[in-house]
Amino acid sequence: MIGGIRGTGANNLIIVGTPTWSQDVDIVSQNPITGYNNIAHTLHFYAGSHRDELRSKAQIALNKVIALFVTEWGVCDVSGNGNIDLAESEKWIQFMDSNKISWCNWSLNDKDESASALKPGISSSRPSGPWNSNDLTQSGTFVFQKISSGSTPSRGGIALRSNANRKYVCAENGGSNPLIANRSDPGQWEKFDLIHLNEKKVALRSHANGKYVCAENGGNGPLIANRSEINGWETFQLIRLGEEKIALIADNGKYICADNFGNSELIANRDNVSNWETFDLVQQ
Repeated sequence: MIGGIRGTGANNLIIVGTPTWSQDVDIVSQNPITGYNNIAHTLHFYAGSHRDELRSKAQIALNKVIALFVTEWGVCDVSGNGNIDLAESEKWIQFMDSNKISWCNWSLNDKDESASALKPGISSSRPSGPWNSNDLTQSGTFVFQKISSGSTPSRGGIALRSNANRKYVCAENGGSNPLIANRSDPGQWEKFDLIHLNEKKVALRSHANGKYVCAENGGNGPLIANRSEINGWETFQLIRLGEEKIALIADNGKYICADNFGNSELIANRDNVSNWETFDLVQQ
């Protein structure tokens, strides 16, 4: 088939399928296609079913310089329905970003299932759009955020400006030190990816080191960007207080505070909201 395509003079990318529903990319890497250029192999995954074991198979292929393209993936289990796992989806996004793997998400439809980007019934009224954020499912919202803002730390992102002192929050010392609001302008250490896990919960990934912000010690310690995975201490409830103004509640139920007029490290220790507990969400 590749010979036939190249025989027409076409030099475009050819994506070749792989065994076991496009998962056995490690097996393909043991007997690679030779004699043709601009070839990639397809990898499929569903975050609710496929985790470290499949990423390990992908890494084996990458280590043998096999180009991969994820032509299908979903935020739920392999059926296209069932439980949505955004934390595992985020791990896959980070894996694909770090290995420069392009992807296509399943799927842009309004079928009543977890993988659909659109809510049921949208196609009957607006089959070709336009669609807005209210038309998106949990899956659609997550994927749209990745496509529109860029999922890698090198692109876009947000900055947090404390209303305690009008300074930007910094992942100090390249993320090795706790977060503190002490910068007049946002640079790399002051930028974060805002990751929407569901309608209320978010995670923050620092551009300083690619790590997730953690309310250390169950919220008893200062916030620091030191985690590779999203669990309870790395999730926050985002409260919108105005067009740009927000507050963040950690897993301990406390508001994040820029204590001591912003001169102290950020910590989740407040029951109520005042200026020290509010931030401007500034798009970068």
